Amino acid sequence: MSQSPSTTSQAATIASREAEIRMELLSKPVYLCAVRDFLRQICKRHGFNDDQGAQVVLAVDEALANVMKHGYDGKHDGHIWLSITPFTDGAHERGAGLRIVIEDRAKQVDIESIKSRDLADVRPGGLGVHIIKQVMDVATYEKRDDGAGMRLTLVKHVSSPAVHTAETDDAGRSGCRGGSHGS
Repeated sequence: MSQSPSTTSQAATIASREAEIRMELLSKPVYLCAVRDFLRQICKRHGFNDDQGAQVVLAVDEALANVMKHGYDGKHDGHIWLSITPFTDGAHERGAGLRIVIEDRAKQVDIESIKSRDLADVRPGGLGVHIIKQVMDVATYEKRDDGAGMRLTLVKHVSSPAVHTAETDDAGRSGCRGGSHGS
């Protein structure tokens, strides 16, 4: 059953509010490295192998860079929200994975204009949308309901056995490594 655009948009807004992880950053490229490192660890914790995790990181990095460059025209005072929701085997027909929602208040664009350029057109840049759509299982662009900004919903399913679980690391300890856990 297909949902109307407004129903889909409402569902995405609700999903981003129910996210386990939410972060807000300004449209400054200097923050991309920290987001990549953080997301790489989240992917490991939720069962993605290194290649799959790298695909998720690449897609999010490309999407954030596009918002910064095109949405906010390189201005460093725009807000970007990143919501990450892990889902388990029962939540989707294809198994466990991550849903990542990226929202901004930049200029809205026509959804139909968001597309990859022809790969035969060899030149630097312009491949971000193509990369995102190739490496993610779902990449859905939509205008935000409040009339300002865009929303990109990305979904990636884990297609191999878990490397780590969210509850424990390799040694069976809960939480992150390197910190004081009272053990």
